Amino acid sequence: MNEVTANIPWLPFDPRDWEQLTPAFGRLRSMVGTHGPKLIANNRAAAFFGRCVHEGLLELALVAPDFTYRLFDVAERQKLTIRVPLNYEEGCSIEPYHEGHWYARRSDLEKLTTIPVTPVARAEAELVPAKTPPAEPASVPPVESPRAEPVPLPESAPAPDMGDLAEVVTTAIEPAAIEEDGALPVSEAARRKRGRPTRVTLELEFYIFNLLDHHGLPDPNDPDWSSQAVIEGIIQDRAGLEKTQAREHASRLINTWLAGKAGKAGKAT
Repeated sequence: MNEVTANIPWLPFDPRDWEQLTPAFGRLRSMVGTHGPKLIANNRAAAFFGRCVHEGLLELALVAPDFTYRLFDVAERQKLTIRVPLNYEEGCSIEPYHEGHWYARRSDLEKLTTIPVTPVARAEAELVPAKTPPAEPASVPPVESPRAEPVPLPESAPAPDMGDLAEVVTTAIEPAAIEEDGALPVSEAARRKRGRPTRVTLELEFYIFNLLDHHGLPDPNDPDWSSQAVIEGIIQDRAGLEKTQAREHASRLINTWLAGKAGKAGKAT
């Protein structure tokens, strides 16, 4: 143990809070790199794994033979890189080399591999019982209710709030009908008031990076990848964002991808 490591506090290790490095990588690989050749799948999963570690979304711990462990600060995390063999189950490793065994925090893995329930799915699940009307008893035949004359409201009863009624009627009208009438235009935000996600997730960013790896920068000679507008359209469609927001995210992701390529080229030299 070198002098730097000797000065770092080591904590008692509880295996219930941690997952071994290789199984932890396998869980992330099952989310982002299950298809295609093993080498490509491993590279995609390793890139996603490293990004989560560098951004603090996945915490790693180095466990000593006496079952104590140490954590790594922000500057140290940026230097950690996972190495994956062609058959990752043979054992992954972390560079630079440190004496001990590597583990990933289990709670972070759960957040990264659990598919969240969207508001639309949750609302539909809650409405399932309401969609099925209760069955009437078979022994009781339906009785036709007699016609009744309308009963006037007492003078003391408050009059209905017309503002509330107008709001109910407005929300009940289909967007298409409102647009044709022209009196009540529907904004883009109202179109997306159906529970679609309105943020760029890590999975979507990783998808854009894979497209950039495959096509490179947008090229007017490539009909499927002619301009940045193609990337903006993907982000706008999948994240439910406005055009201006999608343009900002597209520019940010392209710059991040270019910075990553420049960093890899610098390491190679």
